[in-house]
Order: sequence, then structure tokens, then C-alpha cells
Amino acid sequence: MSRNEFIQACLKNDKAARHQLIEQHYGFLMGMCRRYAKSNDQAETYFAQAFMDIFKHLPEYNDNEDLSEWIKKTFLVSLIFQLKSDRSAYYVSTTARMDEKKKVHTDLF
Repeated sequence: MSRNEFIQACLKNDKAARHQLIEQHYGFLMGMCRRYAKSNDQAETYFAQAFMDIFKHLPEYNDNEDLSEWIKKTFLVSLIFQLKSDRSAYYVSTTARMDEKKKVHTDLF
């Protein structure tokens, strides 16, 4: 199967082609997720979401690019977005708790 046929199969939701694409890049990309995640469950969540983004953006793939490099770039963008989202959610909840402590503290005086 040529690269073009392989991509067309992925675009047509061929499970075997999508599974093969994931298997080809699993080791490297899951390693990136594990490097930044706090747990294996979180790494698996990052990986799954990033690959959903890859399949969503696959129609944008240009045949002149190397497929592996395009996947790594798209995966990294998705991973960074997820990490920023998790970090901002953490800061919001931390800030809310700090505000509550200030209110309790000022109520005492």
C-alpha cells in the first residue's frame, strides 16, 4: 500500500490503517506524553486526545511533507495545548482556594 493509499484509508476511517498508524508512532509519542504527565493514566489520556487531533487534521496533510514529521508536529501542538489547559485549570482552582482563605482570614479581624 502506498503512502497516499494509506492516508486515504485513514481518512475513510479504516480501523486497520488507523491502528497501524498508531502502532508505528506509539513508542516515541507515548514517551513524550509520559515525560510531561503526572501519571500513566494522564499520559494515556494525552496520547488518545492528541491522536484524535491528528485524525481530525489529517485532511490538512500535504503530500510533500514527511508523514512522520507531520504527525510529531501535530501531536506536539496538541500535547502542549492539553498541558496548558491542565495548568490553567490548576491555577484557577489554586487561586480560588487562596481567595477563600483570605476571606476567612479577614473575617476574623
